[in-house]
Amino acid sequence: MGIHLRSECPSITHVSKETRYRLWWALYLLDILLCVMTGRMPRMQQEHCTTPLPVPYKEEDFRDEHVMRLIMDIGSRDRLMTSLLSFDPSTEPNDRLSHSPSPSMSQQASTSPHLQANVSLYLLYSIDLAAVMREAIEILYSPEAGRKSRNDTELAMTSLNSAADNWFSRLPAMYRFMETRDDRAFVRQRTSLAFQYYSTKLVISHPALHSQMCGEAYPTGLDTPMATICLNVASQMLDLLPNEPNIAWLLGCSPWWCTLHYLTQSTVVLITHLLTQSQMRAGEREESLQRVQKALRWLSGCSAKDPSCKRAWVNFTELLSSQGLNILQ
Repeated sequence: MGIHLRSECPSITHVSKETRYRLWWALYLLDILLCVMTGRMPRMQQEHCTTPLPVPYKEEDFRDEHVMRLIMDIGSRDRLMTSLLSFDPSTEPNDRLSHSPSPSMSQQASTSPHLQANVSLYLLYSIDLAAVMREAIEILYSPEAGRKSRNDTELAMTSLNSAADNWFSRLPAMYRFMETRDDRAFVRQRTSLAFQYYSTKLVISHPALHSQMCGEAYPTGLDTPMATICLNVASQMLDLLPNEPNIAWLLGCSPWWCTLHYLTQSTVVLITHLLTQSQMRAGEREESLQRVQKALRWLSGCSAKDPSCKRAWVNFTELLSSQGLNILQ
């Protein structure tokens, strides 16, 4: 269909071109998410893509003079993207880690005075974070990753984690999900970005926790900073959810079909920690148990509407029972 290429056809309106660009990047996001869920490598080859990033404006604003000028001027579009994003997803993978913006550059980044929070701006930040996720998959989970030295893997995880944190540092105030807010404006977009951010950091840091399960003879487990980050992020992801299952809240704050993935991703980390760390402080163990209980309550609560949640709940409870951890309440 050619939607992976920038359209130069004069017979296609600029509004139609922007719609096609958004469609391509929506497929890009879906591809990355399915990669994480299925364990496969990304199928979309970025070197074959010339589709520009979508402008962060609502479609009803496309007729505005300022927005139209931005759509028509590739240079102005690129400068805006550079001011907003941590890096360009269309650049070559594996080349960005050594060119990540410095913290000082991140703090200077700010949204255009013409910009307001909207679904298009949310899409742009989601694409930007998905690029970090894609890079993590290609560097840490590709067949070539198994041939890298332990030190190279640790360095890659550290650099990727810094890239994710750099993305967060560039978020505008209305999307800062770590800040306590009383208003409900943009809550769905904030919550969705929060789940995506924590999921990305789990993908980046999980190899540090996995190495402990394999019995590798070098400092692992919570003795390494990345393993500690993995555990903390899993806890933060579950803390996004109310303590008791609330399907109405879920439908209003997060895509339903992603919930099982996020619940499973974080719960696996916490259960791994419980089953592999024999020496834990009582308070730390109790916190992990409470969060696993919370995850199981949510899986049980979602089971009535989703058979996959039921299967996950059964698998987790059977695993915990087989290890003498009957924590259901």
